[in-house]
Amino acid sequence: MGRLRRSRQRLTALGAAVLLLAGCSATTSYSDAGDQLPQSDLVDALPTAWESTEIVDDTHIRVTFLGGVDDCYGHDVDVEETASSITISASTGGLPRHIGGCDAPLLEYTTLVETEQPVGDRTIVDGHAE
Repeated sequence: MGRLRRSRQRLTALGAAVLLLAGCSATTSYSDAGDQLPQSDLVDALPTAWESTEIVDDTHIRVTFLGGVDDCYGHDVDVEETASSITISASTGGLPRHIGGCDAPLLEYTTLVETEQPVGDRTIVDGHAE
């Protein structure tokens, strides 16, 4: 019984250490907030206007957009920066590994965009706004 308890304690400590090290990453990453990872290999990608943005820190912006279900659809983003603006252009499309059977309502997603320079007081522009 004592050996089993020590093994569980070691596994718990190891798990905590892994989580701690993962949290010490040098860059901001996709968070527990549910940010979706961009994908550059979309099928039939279409320009998609985003809904809103949130400045997360000096060089990260969370973008909210509408897309299809995770198993079938994904997104990609392109960021262009000038001294006065940050233009974020989103596209959504099918995932290459999934074929058919994906008719579903649009869902709200977020993705995390990294800028090369601090956001500062620059204007954030939707590259696909109508």
